[in-house]
Amino acid sequence: MKSNIAVDLGNNYKITTYENGNPMYIYYKDGIKKTIRNEGKDSEFIVLQKQDKAYGIFTKTKKYFEAEITRSVNKTDLIASMTWDEEYLNFQNFIRVMFTENIKIDKEEYKGKDYIVLTVDMMKLWANPDTYYIEKELRFGDEIERSVEKNVVTTEDVAIPNLDGYEKEESNLMLIR
Repeated sequence: MKSNIAVDLGNNYKITTYENGNPMYIYYKDGIKKTIRNEGKDSEFIVLQKQDKAYGIFTKTKKYFEAEITRSVNKTDLIASMTWDEEYLNFQNFIRVMFTENIKIDKEEYKGKDYIVLTVDMMKLWANPDTYYIEKELRFGDEIERSVEKNVVTTEDVAIPNLDGYEKEESNLMLIR
């Protein structure tokens, strides 16, 4: 868990996440982050964050909006969707949780190698034994898989798409990053 919260992927990476088979892509290069949900589908949505501005782009309806990013915190993106504080992940709390939450630690083959598997009630997590990144989750029947590729994102991958023919929507949205 600590490896996923404090992960530093550098300045060029791509995270691919499949949630119940639906892909989401995060591209990051030189401070620009582009997220694509439902690529190629009727509900495709692109969010692009560049310095103090973000764009939300709806490709099906040909509409977009701009939003200000109000605050920039220099923390890296989280691979896992866990929201645990790093302070909580100390040895004493880990032992307490192990005894009170019925946690099982095991190994299981995934992607051709023995992954570390944590099972907590209705949640199962597969951690890469080399990086400790959580690459697969099974939560209450929902399956999430993710992969990380470093140094593969090009300038074109994080470019603002051509918005000619798109209608700009007014937005009072402010994002906190």
